[in-house]
Amino acid sequence: METNRGCPFHCGFCFWGAATNSKVYKFDEERVRGDIQWIAEHGIVSVFIADANWGLSPRDVELSRHIVQCKEEFGFPTSLVIAAAKNRPERVAEITEVLVRGGLVTSQPISLQTVNPEALRLIDRQNIRETTYTDLQRSLNSKNISSFIELIWPLPGDTLETFRAGVARLCRMEADTLTIYPQLLLHNTALYDQREIFGIETERAPDPAAEADVVVATRWVNRADCEEGTWFYYVVQSLYNARGAYWLARYLDRAGIQPYDAFFAEATRHWQASNDELSRFVANSVSTADNYDLLNIGKAAHLVLHSHREQFDRLLTGFARTQEWWSDPAARLALDLDLVARPYIYREPVRPPGVPLSEARLLETDDSALTIALPPGHERLPVDLGLLPDGTPASTAVRFEHPGQGKMPVPRHRTMEQNAGYCHVMIQRLRTLLPLCRPLDSVGTKGSGGGRAA
Repeated sequence: METNRGCPFHCGFCFWGAATNSKVYKFDEERVRGDIQWIAEHGIVSVFIADANWGLSPRDVELSRHIVQCKEEFGFPTSLVIAAAKNRPERVAEITEVLVRGGLVTSQPISLQTVNPEALRLIDRQNIRETTYTDLQRSLNSKNISSFIELIWPLPGDTLETFRAGVARLCRMEADTLTIYPQLLLHNTALYDQREIFGIETERAPDPAAEADVVVATRWVNRADCEEGTWFYYVVQSLYNARGAYWLARYLDRAGIQPYDAFFAEATRHWQASNDELSRFVANSVSTADNYDLLNIGKAAHLVLHSHREQFDRLLTGFARTQEWWSDPAARLALDLDLVARPYIYREPVRPPGVPLSEARLLETDDSALTIALPPGHERLPVDLGLLPDGTPASTAVRFEHPGQGKMPVPRHRTMEQNAGYCHVMIQRLRTLLPLCRPLDSVGTKGSGGGRAA
C-alpha cells in the first residue's frame, strides 16, 4: 500500500528520490483511509507500506492509529512493515509505539547506512542528522521496543577501519541488532555515474534471477578488505546480534580491556582459522558473494541459536581461552552469562550450555529456564553490565526464563534454507526472544526486580 510516492532525499546509492526529482506526491487522505478499511474488511493478513518515509507527514500518526482501529474491528491486518522517516525521530517513535501496542509491528528499522562522516558526504546523506538516530534508538530502548540498524558495506569513503569503528560505536549506543547489506550498484544513481571516480568494482550476484551488481571493491577498500569486512559482519551477527558474546564484549569494552572493534576482529581471525561448520558456512558465503542473499542473516541465526548451538559454544569458548583477558575472572563470568542468556529462536526446551561454565555454577535446568549461582565477589556484575536493572540488590544467583510465546515450534521436516526467512525476521525482533532475568536472594528464592536480557 502507498500513501504517497517519492522521497525528499537524494542519497547516492538509491534511486528512490531521483525517480521523482526528490518530490513527494501525497495521495488523498480519504482515499488512503478507504484503502486501509478495504484491506481490513477483506482479511488481508500482511501489509507493506511502500512509502519511502513513513512518518514524514504528521498525518501518518493518525493513519497509523486508523490501521490499529481497523485491526481491532475486523481482526486484520495482523502484521505491518514500514520504512521509517529519516528525520522525524519523535514522530517515528510515536508511530512505532502505536503499532507495537496495537500488535502490528514488533521491530523498528533505523536506516543509518554508515556513521562515517566522509562516506555520508560522498553519498549525499549529510542532510540526515545523526542525532535523529541516537534519539530514536534511545526512545525505542526506553519503551522496550525492538529495532535494527541498517548499514551498507562497502560505501565510498568507508575503509575497513572506519567500518569496524562504526560498528563498535553503534554497539556502545546499545543498538539492538545490526543488519548490514552488501552495497549494490544501481543504474541511474549518483554512485553509478561516479563509479570510475570512486573506483567501484562489481560482480554479478550468483542468483541468476537477481540481476544485481554487488560492489566488491572501491577506492578505499580492495577486494581482500571487502571480504574481511564481510567476515567481520558475520562474526558481529553471531556474537552481538545473536547474543553469542554480548555481555563479554560489553564488559571488555567498558572496562577498557578490549574495545568492541578489536574484540570482533580477534574473533574473526579465530573463526577464519577454524574448520567447523559455522566457519565453513561464512567462508563459502564470502567466497561466492552469496552474502548478497539477505536470508543468510537468518541462516547464521539458525546455526548459532539452534542447529549448531553447542558447537558454537565450543567455538566461542575456544576463542576466549586464547585471549590475554581470559585470566580475568569477571571476563570469564561475563562469558558464562552469555552462555545461559543467549536466546532460543524456536519454541523448544531449554538445555544446558555445550561447555562447562567457568566461574558461575549451574544450579537448575528445566524446559524453560536455567538458574546459576554467582561466584563470591562478583554478585553485582549482572547489574553493572545492565543484565539486571539498576538498583537491583546484589544476589547470589540469577534465573534466566526463556519465553516460548511468539516462536515457531522446532521444524521437523524443513531445511535450514527453508527456515532462513523465519529466522531473519526473528533476529530483527530480538527483544521478544530474550530471557527474563530474575535475581534470587538465595538459592531457590526469588528476589525483587528483574528484566529482559537487554
